[in-house]
Amino acid sequence: MSVLSTVRSNARQTKLKWPDTAMALRPLPLPWLQSTLPNRFAKGGSIRLIMAENSAVEYGCAKSVGSRAGSMRQLLNTYCPSLVDKRLARMVPTPFLYTCMMQSLFSNIKYNRELFVLSDGGTVSLDWYPGPDSFGGRSTPIVVAMTGIAGGSKEYHVRCVAKRVACDRATPCRFVCMNFRGCARTLLTNRRQNDAVNTSDYREVVNSICERFPEAPVFGVGFSLGASLLTKYLGEEGDTCKLTAAIAISCPFDLTVVRRMFNAKTILNTYLFKPLIRRALLRQFERNKDVILSGDQGFDADTIRNCQSMADVERIFILKDAGFKTSDEYYNAAC
Repeated sequence: MSVLSTVRSNARQTKLKWPDTAMALRPLPLPWLQSTLPNRFAKGGSIRLIMAENSAVEYGCAKSVGSRAGSMRQLLNTYCPSLVDKRLARMVPTPFLYTCMMQSLFSNIKYNRELFVLSDGGTVSLDWYPGPDSFGGRSTPIVVAMTGIAGGSKEYHVRCVAKRVACDRATPCRFVCMNFRGCARTLLTNRRQNDAVNTSDYREVVNSICERFPEAPVFGVGFSLGASLLTKYLGEEGDTCKLTAAIAISCPFDLTVVRRMFNAKTILNTYLFKPLIRRALLRQFERNKDVILSGDQGFDADTIRNCQSMADVERIFILKDAGFKTSDEYYNAAC
């Protein structure tokens, strides 16, 4: 099945009439690997894809399922049980790149970058692969992606999707990743930075691409925080959405739960994930400190540089920049 066919299939599934079919998994070529991987999420050489058991995030039902409300878990149980079944909701990665950290070190492609100036004077970068005018014809499909916090087009999973959609033999697509303000070496051109609440930047980019290539179907893909913004954008646009279809990958539907899990005192959180994200955000600040400090938010460079934890970065930098007093207000507004 081509990538475009897969996207179209997902577009049909957005009406919440998903087939109750199992996910096809191929067996691992190395049987011994199944019993030697010390991964608490691994079983039989596969990785769990199941939504958290305690997820209680509310969803707004589509017209096809009436006006009822419930949790996302209940929605999937009803309309797509194969995605929450402990036996079926699994994937089998290659044994050579089993963990996400190993995968992040692999793959490389060369993008063609465009700088897109937004209506408020801010700037995002658009990294195209292979290029905006590739494959000939103005009707070639376009996939517009967003990444996670402090990420960009260089992330492994983004590069893999870019390669896959562009190199599909049946229906090659143009791929473009929208790098947020201040991210992926995109310098800030005004004092506003990216956050988990505002979808206007993505809206402007999608509208511009649709006007530039009116004959091309445009698809949306979001990863992590980008997936959260994508689903928020879809809900805000409703029936007027210009995307043909959209896919949200690793979407944190309930950011308050994600924040609680992220702040849990685990070895990976304490020594890997938190320090990496904190350093990425501080690097982003250093590259753009002149613009950031010129605002009226009252930032102090030394205070930001001395942040020792993600909680400090969130309290001193992120919340103040986004205009929220508490983390709960911020993450509730992002849902």
